[in-house]
Parts: sequence; C-alpha cells; structure tokens
Amino acid sequence: MKDELRKAMKQRIGSISGPVYLPVGILEECLQSNIRTLFAFLSHGHEIGTEPLIDNALARGITVAVPRVTGDDLAFYQISSSTGPFETGAFGIREPPRTANRLYPADPDSKRIRLEFPLTIVIPALAFSPQGDRLGRGAGFYDRFLSRFLNEHRDKRSQTTLVGACHSCQIVPTVPVESHDIPVDCLLTEKSCIVCV
Repeated sequence: MKDELRKAMKQRIGSISGPVYLPVGILEECLQSNIRTLFAFLSHGHEIGTEPLIDNALARGITVAVPRVTGDDLAFYQISSSTGPFETGAFGIREPPRTANRLYPADPDSKRIRLEFPLTIVIPALAFSPQGDRLGRGAGFYDRFLSRFLNEHRDKRSQTTLVGACHSCQIVPTVPVESHDIPVDCLLTEKSCIVCV
C-alpha cells in the first residue's frame, strides 16, 4: 500500500510546473511567533519551496538549520542564507558544508551555538493526512531523526512544533502508518495552514 501511494504521489507532484513556495511569514495558528530555532529543509525537485520561509525567519533573527546526511542519519547545520553556500549530497540534495556550525546532534567541540526553544521543525514528505500522518520516501531519515530528537528533548515537547510542508495536492484522506511513525502537529501548504487533530 505504501509503495502504491508513493508511486501515485511522485506522479502527482511531478506534474507541478514552476516553483511553488510556502507562504512567507510565521502563521500564528501553525508556527509559534516566538520561535527561537527553525529546522527546515532545502527543497529538491518538485518539493514545495522553503526559501522564502527560511529567509523570513533569518530576517527575524531566528536561528535556522538544515539537514546534512551523515551515514543513516540527519544532522542539522546552521545557515545564514537560503542561497548557500551549499554542497550537493549523496542524493543530489543541497546540503550545508561540513564546516558549518552543527546544531543537532550537539557538537561537543563547539560551544558557539546551542539549541534554543521554542523550536519548529519543518518536515517534507510525499503525502500527509489531515491527521498529521506522513508518508516519506522510504529511507527513514526523518523517522530516525524525529524519534531521537523528541526522545532527547521530551521535556520540551510543548515547545516543539512539527510542521508538515507540502503542496496542497499532497494531502490525502489517509496515510498507512506503523507503530513507530510520528505524526506532525500541523500542515503548511502554498494555500493554507491546517492544525492536525
């Protein structure tokens, strides 16, 4: 069932022409206006564009970090612009250079930056349900990251918002889930913000 839905969603988003971006600004019902840290992703292929959201957060003095693949896991490195400098990672996705400041997991050799809350994590997927369930690409990078991060910062869960970012056409009635899947708190599309229930 997951494979069939992945195939269908890849075809659906593959038909989107031209860049489509998330709305600029922090939407109060979705993203806490007082956030101190934003974990975002750098859009790839036909994914919804995150650049205006990143630039808006940076202009507001919010610390922004994006992922770099390290083995089977994601590490989040601080950036100062949505335009780079970046490197091309193993999957052809833009990544911050290894020399950037690593926010998560904490870098024991760097005392220059630390994770501050409230924190928002913007998460990509092939499909989301209105309940917040997500269908990733199948490699499990975000599943492992979210499980580890939320476990390490379980006392900060009320100050952590998980935001699914996608085109509105990627929201489907249901997504197959397993016991380890972690739902998002809300969905942000080019058209609206949906609080998941």
